[in-house]
Amino acid sequence: MSDFTRYLPPELIDKVLSYLNVKEIGFFSQVSVNWREASNRDSVWLHHCMKNGWMKYGISGSILHEEPSAKPTTNVSGTSPHFDLYGTCLVSGSEDKTLVTWNMHTGSKIYKVHGHSDAITAIKIQGHYIITGCGMTVLYGTVRVWSSSERKLIRMFHVHTDEIECMHCCGHMILTCSWDKLMVLYHVENDNPIQVFEGHSEAVSCCQFDEYKVISGSADSDLRIWETTSAYCTHVLEGHTGEVYCLVYNKHVIASGASDSTIRIWSHSGKCQYVLTGHLGVVRCLYINDHRLVSGGDQKKIGIWNFKTGKLMNMVHRCPNLLHLMWVGETKIVTASPESTGTITIINFW
Repeated sequence: MSDFTRYLPPELIDKVLSYLNVKEIGFFSQVSVNWREASNRDSVWLHHCMKNGWMKYGISGSILHEEPSAKPTTNVSGTSPHFDLYGTCLVSGSEDKTLVTWNMHTGSKIYKVHGHSDAITAIKIQGHYIITGCGMTVLYGTVRVWSSSERKLIRMFHVHTDEIECMHCCGHMILTCSWDKLMVLYHVENDNPIQVFEGHSEAVSCCQFDEYKVISGSADSDLRIWETTSAYCTHVLEGHTGEVYCLVYNKHVIASGASDSTIRIWSHSGKCQYVLTGHLGVVRCLYINDHRLVSGGDQKKIGIWNFKTGKLMNMVHRCPNLLHLMWVGETKIVTASPESTGTITIINFW
């Protein structure tokens, strides 16, 4: 039997699916990859969402302009924006050296903060603090701690000798990694750094930590596991054949993505369990919880994986732009694009 989705144009496929109810569309999507992709379109689901009252986040997911009806190409803040979220707000920053807080529901700008001397290359929100990392056109990589309520600078750290590439927070602790091949651990309320991690032979591009361990990834293709308190490297994870761009971990596994187009699943003892393929180009961002792993990469692809089995659950092609950062919630995905002009997009997903 021929697969009609291979021969009919999308509008005719949508017409066929319009005769099915929600349960029937679900059964339809389980037949094959092509049928799943055909049923995973807004044009198929819009009527059912409106009929069943599932339009909680509206029809448009764009927050790219101060007006809710903004077009997807509207600039947010220069190019290659970085962002983090808290509550119903999103904070973004980029090469324009400003920090902007947005209302996620309306897409409107709440306020803008000036005060950075360089491009903003990393943002994290921790409690009532907004922490930013900067480039090095004027000063070498600096970390700034801002009060979100008072909208003023509280503290500034200047340890790195090159641009800050990534930042992670745990409690009142901040970990930054940089092109200078180092990671530095700070306490948000202390003026001096607590620990410096040295061992990678190239720029450190990603990191995550807790009170017991630090895990880092680098352009040298390796991941390293460190003791948080002593900065002692306990394991070197080798296997990627390109620069490591992103990593995440939970209590079960460590996941890493690289420019070799693969995702590797590791045990916490450093053993590679699975090599996941499906992306073309760089795997740029990862998210993990207790049930699934979500990956974002070039070609506008977002993958959903079962990290326990190493199996691909779904490959989504709904991202309208290239992406270099990704935040995943229960009902939506927020992505930041390096395309000019820089955009941040919300995708209503599951």
